[in-house]
Amino acid sequence: MQVTKQTSDSTTLRFVVNSERKLDARPGQFLTFSFLFDGKKETRCYSICSSPARSGYVEITPKRVKDGCVSVFLNDRAAIGMTVEATGPFGQFCLTPEDKKIVLLAAGSGITPMMAMLRYLDDLCLDTQATLLYCVRTRDDMTFRQEFEELRGRLKNFQYHVLLSKPDADWPGARGHISREFISKNVPEIEGRVFFLCGPPPFMEAVRRILTEMEVAPERIRQETFGGAGVGPKPPLLRTAETGFTIEFASSGKTAALLEGQSLLEAAAAAGVDIPSACRQGQCGTCKTRLLAGYVHMTAEQGLDPESRARGFVLTCVGHATGNVRLDA
Repeated sequence: MQVTKQTSDSTTLRFVVNSERKLDARPGQFLTFSFLFDGKKETRCYSICSSPARSGYVEITPKRVKDGCVSVFLNDRAAIGMTVEATGPFGQFCLTPEDKKIVLLAAGSGITPMMAMLRYLDDLCLDTQATLLYCVRTRDDMTFRQEFEELRGRLKNFQYHVLLSKPDADWPGARGHISREFISKNVPEIEGRVFFLCGPPPFMEAVRRILTEMEVAPERIRQETFGGAGVGPKPPLLRTAETGFTIEFASSGKTAALLEGQSLLEAAAAAGVDIPSACRQGQCGTCKTRLLAGYVHMTAEQGLDPESRARGFVLTCVGHATGNVRLDA
């Protein structure tokens, strides 16, 4: 493993991929990692920031989060020789061969999947027109700062613009928060462009509102809605009222009563059935499980790719039974 400090609160970790397995990722996707430290196993999802064209290793850049045990560990204590388990890749937030004109709008640690896309364009020498609009607090908070200049020198169709919300007196660039003026100035021609959004929820809500006002078609706006680094599984809520429905776990040979408002994942945990999970928001796809019988309503479906949906998989973290169900778990 290689450790590279990016900013005062972010570090890039490079892991060598097991030679027996090939990492087949698309630029923009993420992995679900299992970290073991201090006698505990913690699961987190991190966007891949290295180019998928380089399948021999994978890089992530976790940002230290206040009271985030995993992000603090990775920034302060991760050392060469550490090994981790990872599943994936997951996610529909990724560059496709059809995307010839792209605009990457990132804030904070939302820059990580964007770097995977830019590095991929660089590795394959693609002529994709790419514009990066990067919003951070200060110039010291700019992750991959030096690499932006290197990429601009190599990619003839790449340009980037940085917006600082708390600039120093000598900052020569744009100041303030994301606005229609900032986007319009740096992306004067929006026709035919695909917009990628990644950052804190308030940032993405603001950008989506601006793009809608600019009459950008919804299908040309893609956003990474998963919480990102530092977001871990949420504890199950206490459920008491019975629904009268049952859930059968075919592989485990167990059956349990479903409680009011209980997700399939919560029911599995209560029954002692282990279904791997990470985001618990219906975004990562880690908890997807095949539905063998019954009907399930999901409050989110971003974590399901078309093939999995066609094969009858459901996201158990946001899946709620509308009757008796049977799962392949």
